[in-house]
Amino acid sequence: MAPKSDLMNPLPVEMTGNRRFMVDAERPVALVTEPDGEIHFVTWPDAELPPLGATASVTTAPNGLWVVYTEDDVVTAINPPRTTAVFIAEDLSVASVNIGELTDIGADADGLWCTSEPYPEVERPRDEAEFSPEDIPLDDDAPIEDRDDLRQAPLQLFSRVPDDDADDSDSSFGWTATRGIGFSRLDAGEELTNEALELPTPPEPVATGPVTLHRYRPDGRVDRLEVDRLVSEVEVVDGRLRLTYHPTGPIQRLSADRMSGSFSYPIESIDLDVSNGLPARVIVSEFRATPKGKGFPEEWLEDYMDDLRDEELARKIQTPIDLSAVPGSRWHLATEEPSDAQNQVGAVLDHVNGLGEPGAMWTSADDKWHRVRSDYRDLSVEVVGTWPDTEVVAEFRYAPRGERRFRFRVPIFNAAGRLCVHRYFTTYLMEKLDTTDFDGVDKTSGGFIEL
Repeated sequence: MAPKSDLMNPLPVEMTGNRRFMVDAERPVALVTEPDGEIHFVTWPDAELPPLGATASVTTAPNGLWVVYTEDDVVTAINPPRTTAVFIAEDLSVASVNIGELTDIGADADGLWCTSEPYPEVERPRDEAEFSPEDIPLDDDAPIEDRDDLRQAPLQLFSRVPDDDADDSDSSFGWTATRGIGFSRLDAGEELTNEALELPTPPEPVATGPVTLHRYRPDGRVDRLEVDRLVSEVEVVDGRLRLTYHPTGPIQRLSADRMSGSFSYPIESIDLDVSNGLPARVIVSEFRATPKGKGFPEEWLEDYMDDLRDEELARKIQTPIDLSAVPGSRWHLATEEPSDAQNQVGAVLDHVNGLGEPGAMWTSADDKWHRVRSDYRDLSVEVVGTWPDTEVVAEFRYAPRGERRFRFRVPIFNAAGRLCVHRYFTTYLMEKLDTTDFDGVDKTSGGFIEL
């Protein structure tokens, strides 16, 4: 009997020199195409991986290609994401390195550049007492109510108080409808004024850095470079090492009426001559800087959308490639189930069982919290299969969808035997149930709609 087909799930194609690399997103294999059309499969089934499920990405270098595996935000994750990387050299040999909790930001001919701070963060003021579900004044034995039975406050209209001197053509003027949930409410007799809606003056931008960059060589050696500003990208341009950095944190600006704001990150770059080796420290003001890009969010969002389009295109235009007969194209798994596998299954099981538990809801009609019945009805949950093919399977009705019955399968482990269930997978489930048009969907599996 012929082996079952195992089709490649390719990342976007990358070029290094005259070679074309196509790396699988899930398995340890790359298809390499030579300039004359000859192809090779390169595999790394024993390469080190992070302990939890990881996403693969590709970083090109002048003399090869790095495949980087960075942990996803899975349900049991409590540490910053950990990363490992595989280097495919010009002779198609393979080496693996562990870069810990650092983030890769580029590569040169000597190695993979990494940092602990790939981008500056927006500092946002926070209340001393942040909201926690435990702070909801609601007893576990409170009566369970149906959401539709709760009395709602009348729909109210709010607007920015118009300025008598304002230009009537001001397009920022508008109305917003709300029932008050999630908004500050006015006390009796209190008037809504422009001053009450004005945003506070933003803080002055602060210089970033310093940071220590790490360059991981394929043989495991690590070079270090101190830079006095936060560096988000390293690349080789015309034989020089280009550092893209952020001179300051975000610059926040208010609109003329102080009702809205925006922010951006200034980005600059400098070029280093490293023909005689790396310097020990870089002071960016000692180099000629070049402004680079518009800064977040415009340019980074454009890059992100470009990446998504590239990934979608990679899946559409490639001829399906069957890996079933390619030796080494599957991760080598442990001979026994990992000791923490059952705890990981239990964590996912708790999340799915929790779908049927009552929730809490506040309404503006009575300014009270209520214990409300879950929208997931007749919920049944079971664990099927053994590691690494374990699944949690849930069957239920979803109240907003009437009497339709749904079946939701959650694979627990990926092709490498690592936990791969995202932290917010139940939120994604709810979004799918609320936004998908199920009219006309065939109930082809025992009367259930498979999600």
